[in-house]
Amino acid sequence: MFRSLAPMKLAARKFSSLSRLDLDIAINRVKDFQFRGEVTNRWSVGNAPNGGYLMMMAINAAQQCIEHPDPLSITAYYADKAIESHPVDIAVRIVTKARSSTTLHITMSQAGNTKSEYLAVFGNLDKFQGFSFNNKQSLKSPLPPRSECVDCSDIFRTREQHVTYFPKMKKVLPSNEPFLTGFL
Repeated sequence: MFRSLAPMKLAARKFSSLSRLDLDIAINRVKDFQFRGEVTNRWSVGNAPNGGYLMMMAINAAQQCIEHPDPLSITAYYADKAIESHPVDIAVRIVTKARSSTTLHITMSQAGNTKSEYLAVFGNLDKFQGFSFNNKQSLKSPLPPRSECVDCSDIFRTREQHVTYFPKMKKVLPSNEPFLTGFL
């Protein structure tokens, strides 16, 4: 579960990637279902903040408003490009609440302009009963150990100037991956 962190200067300490992400999605409660944060430029493609990063901010706000901790389904509507290094207001509205799930509508806006909206269903995976899909059992062939994978980070380096989060990620693929064999 995400936690709200007070803004900190990154220059004061070195953080792991996860800690930096926690800081980058940090929000502060303004009222019961209203939050404020800042859209950073560290998770952008060109000068457009990544939609997954913005969704994580929305999830962070939602989780602070309800008892169900796990996002089960989220639909995103990106109405306008969010602006980097600017405050963002997040409003959460509960649509329906049941014993096993809560449906929410989340709106993110900057300077009064809607940037994105989300319709989300949250539940508690620890309390689900009955039939379920276990992805680990469904894999036809297990992924190879990391030692048998090829580091493809250099292939993507030409895009790093436009995608700010690429340097934070190591990109490895199984040596028999069709994309890799076709590309090389």
